[in-house]
Amino acid sequence: MGTKEQVQCEFLLLQLYCHSESSFFAKIPYYYYIKEISQNLKEPMWLDKIKNRLKERHYPRVEGFVQDMRLIFQNHRASYKYNDFGLMGLRLEAEFEKVFKEVFAIQETNESSPVVYGCRWDPGNSLWEQNSRPLCAVKVDSNPLLPRVLH
Repeated sequence: MGTKEQVQCEFLLLQLYCHSESSFFAKIPYYYYIKEISQNLKEPMWLDKIKNRLKERHYPRVEGFVQDMRLIFQNHRASYKYNDFGLMGLRLEAEFEKVFKEVFAIQETNESSPVVYGCRWDPGNSLWEQNSRPLCAVKVDSNPLLPRVLH
């Protein structure tokens, strides 16, 4: 991951730490210590762990950072399926997705948007798609000779 992407990920993480409900997600989750719950989870994940991974430059690409962030919310949903407490995770997840799109200047397009090269944003998959690799898209503006790059 380049320096710019590293700083963007750090800024995104900082934005989540500033969220009123983030303190619950900062430290190792208590369900990690409950065998019945933790054995069904892919990997325990929390904000401080991601912060340390960023510091150590553990992520070669932004995709790894995003996967770890989303893992926090997946684990939270799995642990609090039928509990109002789970709404806290949904709110922080929505904030993450919103700030992620803002920080990385991701613009959603619809099926009728002309895409000349690359890919389109698929909200259902939450990744840029083309041959299973995250990429940028180039969208045609009114002048087809002047495409606009969507990051």
